[in-house]
Amino acid sequence: MRSRREFIQLASVSAMLLAAKSWSSVAAKQKLSIEDLLDFDTKGQVTLLHLTDLHGQLKPIYFRPPSENFGVGKYEGIPPHLVGEAFLKHFNISPGTPLAYAHTMVDYVPLAMEYGKLGGLDHTATLINKIRSDRGEDKVLLLDGGDTWSSTSK
Repeated sequence: MRSRREFIQLASVSAMLLAAKSWSSVAAKQKLSIEDLLDFDTKGQVTLLHLTDLHGQLKPIYFRPPSENFGVGKYEGIPPHLVGEAFLKHFNISPGTPLAYAHTMVDYVPLAMEYGKLGGLDHTATLINKIRSDRGEDKVLLLDGGDTWSSTSK
């Protein structure tokens, strides 16, 4: 089982993807603490947490996105049927970044060595519990968008 610190570091990758490049790089390299991740001014009286597409990843894993995804007919060559360099170009993602690692197989081995494993339900639970304890159990609404138990990992 992974430690809470490891979970927060892995969870921070997703949370920081919309932040500045330096933050996302630090997050992906698993160097953020839970305090760093949750250091923001709260607003209002309710916290909404939305999760989706966990795909039963009970433990952190190395995940390599596919190198092929064929769309049929008019769907060929457009999202979600883009992979590799075409995906990076379409979404304006720089190679070698946390987003490139999470979404493509481009330079997968060196990026996996740099950024580590992804996912893990125990890590997610740790983060949820921390948020609930900080903000109040009755002030946090957890929403699950599905695909949580569609598959499993060892």
